[in-house]
Amino acid sequence: MLDVMEQVGAAAWRGKMALLRGDWVEFGRLMVENHRLVEEMMTYCGLPGGAGEVNNALIWAALEAGALGAKLTGAGGGGSVFALARPGCEEELVEALRAAASEAGLEHARVWRAHVDRDGLQTETAD
Repeated sequence: MLDVMEQVGAAAWRGKMALLRGDWVEFGRLMVENHRLVEEMMTYCGLPGGAGEVNNALIWAALEAGALGAKLTGAGGGGSVFALARPGCEEELVEALRAAASEAGLEHARVWRAHVDRDGLQTETAD
């Protein structure tokens, strides 16, 4: 278990460096590596389905749809995943995830398309 957590930490550090370089392909690869390690750890701990069958199904659907990387968010079991789309392929990834969620029987699932805005977060108030 400690060995796996050391590998998670090392992958996170390499991921930070990939982000700073703007290397999205490497960052995506490290997302997948992180998920593989988390899956290994959760399976070792005896959790049925490791990181969760639905989480894994959505992650594989994202990767099959061309995502650069995908992984669960948080500690698993919550049904939230994050996928990094190839630039210009965001809508295709959103549709693939919606289809995968529907196929998994998740009629209340939501897929959000987030993006980074150079102006940062802005709020508007109603007058």
